Amino acid sequence: MKIKLSLLLLLLTFMAYSVQAQNVDIGKAMTELTSSLKPEAFKGSWKKNKDSWMEQASGLDISDLSGVSSQMTGLLSNLKKSAFKKGVQKGLLKQLATPKNAAELTEAFKSLVNGIDPSMFVSGFDRGGLLKNLGI
Repeated sequence: MKIKLSLLLLLLTFMAYSVQAQNVDIGKAMTELTSSLKPEAFKGSWKKNKDSWMEQASGLDISDLSGVSSQMTGLLSNLKKSAFKKGVQKGLLKQLATPKNAAELTEAFKSLVNGIDPSMFVSGFDRGGLLKNLGI
C-alpha cells in the first residue's frame, strides 16, 4: 500500500510540474533575461544578431521544443565564455541538444539563468524574481 501511495504521489508531482512547465512564457523570459545582461557579456557578433534574435524569441511558445532550444542555443553561442560560471556552458549545450518536453526546456532555462556570472547582469536585476515570476 505504501508503495502504491508513493508511486501515486510521484506521478501527481510529475504531472503538476509538467502542467506548470506548459504555462511558462518562455519568450518573455528569454527576452527579459537577455535585456538584463550587460553588453560586455556578449560577443561582438551579437550587435548584428540581437534584433532578429529578440524578435524571434519574444514570440516563442514553450510547446515549440525545437524553436526554444534553437533560440537558447543561439543565445549561448552569442555569450562570451567569461559570462558563465565555470563549466556551465557545455552542460547547457548538452541539455539543449535533444529536449524531450517543456519541463526539460524550463530546467535548461533555469540552469542558464543560474549559470550566468552575477557580474554580467545590470544593476538591480533580480534573477530569483525572474524565475519566481515564471513559476520555476
